[in-house]
Amino acid sequence: MSLHAILRSRTILCAVPHAAKAAAVPATVLETHADATVHLDAASASLTDPAVIAIFK
Repeated sequence: MSLHAILRSRTILCAVPHAAKAAAVPATVLETHADATVHLDAASASLTDPAVIAIFK
């Protein structure tokens, strides 16, 4: 599924487990979506700017 198709979805639920995914956390793109939920564990959130994480709390 392309990013364009994902962003056209009514609701987006994104689960990002494991430290190997830390560099790929798509939160900055998803913050523009009206109904996006991102679930991170501590390891996958380790490289994400705390200000971006705060948007989703």
